[in-house]
Amino acid sequence: MIITNKYNLPEAFMLALKAHDDEYQGSRGETDISATQLIKPPLVLQLYKQKDGEIIEDISDRIYSIFGSAVHKILEENTETTGTAEQRLFMDCDGWKVSAQGDHLSKDGVLSDYKVTGVFKVQLGDYEEYEEQLNVLCYLYKEAGLTVEKLQIVALVRDWSIRKKRFARLRGQVYPDAPAVVIPIPMWTSEKTHLYIKERVALHKRYEGVALEDIEECTSKEKWQSPSTYAVMKKGQKNAIRGGVCDTLAQAYKKLEEMEKKSGEFYIEERPEEEIRCADYCHPELCPYKKEK
Repeated sequence: MIITNKYNLPEAFMLALKAHDDEYQGSRGETDISATQLIKPPLVLQLYKQKDGEIIEDISDRIYSIFGSAVHKILEENTETTGTAEQRLFMDCDGWKVSAQGDHLSKDGVLSDYKVTGVFKVQLGDYEEYEEQLNVLCYLYKEAGLTVEKLQIVALVRDWSIRKKRFARLRGQVYPDAPAVVIPIPMWTSEKTHLYIKERVALHKRYEGVALEDIEECTSKEKWQSPSTYAVMKKGQKNAIRGGVCDTLAQAYKKLEEMEKKSGEFYIEERPEEEIRCADYCHPELCPYKKEK
């Protein structure tokens, strides 16, 4: 991976990122696949493996990696009396070594994973990938003879704002109460988790080293695809009217009819679906399916 520094950040940022990446790679050992990689789509994982020398990221894009590493380190240094922290565990599955690292296991069996994330994640309430990753981790802990009674994500919401919270509540919107949110995660049975691990290992083994154009395209779900919406707009304003973003065109027309009774000119603006992972968290310029488009 090529790391650039287009905003001329101090060298300490580059050194911190290198230390972060080196520490992560060192903790993995001879792992074939980690829990984080296990839940990724095969195309995404292989793109990062095969195109590593072509991927360009700016240090500014990795700031939250550094931030997350700092948070983990501070919390790790202050958990000695409450349980075990940052413990990496391994298991063999059909010839591959799978690993996962837990952030904290309390003495009463609460397994926590710390996530630095954005408000949107909490607002959407879509924790399926968190659930998959944490249950894989839980399985490895149990295989190592450790007791796990409960799973939770501790989300550290980097863009939380008390002002935005107040406005969101006035509009009846979901917004986290605080910049740190504890999210309970359902615990799977050992049988379900073992089957999930075997299926994901088999899937990734099938595509290991396969040319990207021969790997199935990510599904809409894997692309974190948001549906199209329809916004009722007032001429001269940049944002939709209050309550004017609709899921269907029929709803938007109904809202438009209501607004036309008031003063001003109104119209409907279509907001097309967006593939969030592709646009913001991957490298579409290297993806065979995106280059075609």
